[in-house]
Amino acid sequence: MVTKAGSPSEDGPSRKSNAEGSKITDETNTTLAAGDGDSDETSGDETAERAALRGGTGGGARKLSRVGKEVQRRTSKMINTINTKFKREYSRGLQMQGIVPAADDMATAANSTSTGFFSPPSFQLTQIIHDSRCFLPRVGHVCVASGGDILIFGGVDHKQTVTNDFLRYVPGLNVFEPIKAQGDIPSARSFCTIVPCVASGTNREQLILFGGCDDGEQLSTTYKYDPPMRTWTAVQTEHKPPARHGHVALVNDGRVYIHGGYDGDRVMDDMWQFAGADWTQVQYRSPKGAAPGTQLAETIAMPARTGHSACMWLHSRHKVPCFYFFGGDVSGTGSATNDLWIFTLSTCRWNQIVDYAGSAPPPRFKHGSCIFDNHWMLVCGGVNHGWFRDSVLGDMYAYDMQANCWFSINVQSVLSPANVELSNLTVIQSTRAIYSFGAREEGTNSSVATCDVFRLSPLVTFVSFSALRLQVEALDEIVKLTTETQSAEKVAKLAQMQNAISKLTEEMTAIREENESLKKRLSEVERLVPR
Repeated sequence: MVTKAGSPSEDGPSRKSNAEGSKITDETNTTLAAGDGDSDETSGDETAERAALRGGTGGGARKLSRVGKEVQRRTSKMINTINTKFKREYSRGLQMQGIVPAADDMATAANSTSTGFFSPPSFQLTQIIHDSRCFLPRVGHVCVASGGDILIFGGVDHKQTVTNDFLRYVPGLNVFEPIKAQGDIPSARSFCTIVPCVASGTNREQLILFGGCDDGEQLSTTYKYDPPMRTWTAVQTEHKPPARHGHVALVNDGRVYIHGGYDGDRVMDDMWQFAGADWTQVQYRSPKGAAPGTQLAETIAMPARTGHSACMWLHSRHKVPCFYFFGGDVSGTGSATNDLWIFTLSTCRWNQIVDYAGSAPPPRFKHGSCIFDNHWMLVCGGVNHGWFRDSVLGDMYAYDMQANCWFSINVQSVLSPANVELSNLTVIQSTRAIYSFGAREEGTNSSVATCDVFRLSPLVTFVSFSALRLQVEALDEIVKLTTETQSAEKVAKLAQMQNAISKLTEEMTAIREENESLKKRLSEVERLVPR
């Protein structure tokens, strides 16, 4: 007996399978729609892909392919949803803290000192007791981290004598010791710069010292210091920057950059780079021009200044090196500012950040700054010019370089944080502790030196929004690469399988048609047979 086409024994399981496949697909689409409720828009590529999946013939394999791609899409949607929710919660947290107000209140944004989920860490301020016979009271000295230790050079001591003292501080042992160096010992100076730099073609770190002043005489000499050998070497160059003090120095890709300073008569705005053998001046490029109201306002150069701070920041994802500059004295006579600038090395262009969230620190110069966890630029201490005398500042701020937002740092201490000024910030990366040497008391004359040493230790383990976002984006890239790899290897096989299924479907249709024809003939034969 030939089974009738469309009978339960033949089409019943097929219909059930189709219904289940449709149910799976519908549930998947429903789940995706619910999980992506934050966005009602669908990309054109996605719409076209869904239309392609729903059209044509393909049978069960087509449905399986659709479900598989829906699962992949669901994973991608989930990642995007997490990313969106992180961004929303980040902005919402800032708004709750008063950092990011509503659009109509942006001009009156207030700062926050609370410790929200995405705010900077709080710090514990500890004063370190040490033998003051080695590290004497001083100002105008420079500090640099090297090999886990902190090296201190020069400055003006409590007797108003300019020195060339060279000291080593061991954080783990809390010990100061004078360094008995050899070679071309730099002359006494203050307000010079010293930065670590890996020598070209080697992995050996050197310290590069430049400039400074000695009893009113401006200096333009360059020295290299080899920490393992404890040897100074005077560097003779064909070209060199004009003599100055109060400038800043930064390092990127084995090159040392200096900017600004005071030459005894005027403040400066030039930038020079040292590649190991000679100095060359950096030529600023003309601005492209920026529309009013944008975050960045381009100009040919940042206004000249001295006593400012600068940090080098390398974007962890885009790998674009930038220099951040804050504050300084724009006249050489105590005209403090609190503007924030970016210099992009790849374009040699200046941009002023004019549309940040939060409140910037008060104007200051001779302050300290450093990069913390490759996410925050910390600014603290410094001097503000008053009517009768310069006052020392004891506050601390953090600038979130990815969120473009200023925060006020919460400092915990048995001391009153507002009564001390922190300067010459040096970060020990292994412990994430920040050290300050030679702080001055707030409200006193800026020439009064101390030998105070403070340590700032982060109190809380915090989650950086940028770190979370980068992890989400990295996971998204893995999913995309996996999808692309699978597609590259299996698209051809899947197409072949779908073609085979299509041919099989055609053959089954032909068989059903033959069955229908055969049934009709059998029926005719049955009618002719006498009963």
